Amino acid sequence: MPTSPLFSRIDTVTLRVRDRSAAIEWYRSRLGFQLVFQDPANGVAVFNVGHGGSLTVWELQPHEVSPAPGDAGTFPVFETADAMAQRHELIARGVNTSALREIPGVRGFSMWDLDGNRLDAWEILEPGPG
Repeated sequence: MPTSPLFSRIDTVTLRVRDRSAAIEWYRSRLGFQLVFQDPANGVAVFNVGHGGSLTVWELQPHEVSPAPGDAGTFPVFETADAMAQRHELIARGVNTSALREIPGVRGFSMWDLDGNRLDAWEILEPGPG
């Protein structure tokens, strides 16, 4: 049984989309992600999301069905320095977001892409005195 991790980091999170081109436009214009690679033949596009992380969108084939949108399932969580300001900016860019939520130590919100894929953004709050 290994006693140390076998992997050094998560390289990317992959979300399935119906239309790769539309997804590329949405992630670039709404979230400001930089497209760093695409393979149209395989329906894949990769975005740099900062600090060595990436997000991959992978187009569904005609015979494939997207998982049901909603809160169940896996979703990426992005770190933000100011969740309230970020949420307001995304709303101004036409992004569907949840209400701002705060739990001990973090403040954040959910948002959804064109295909209903959930994405979260969370701000780590400074601990209070004593």
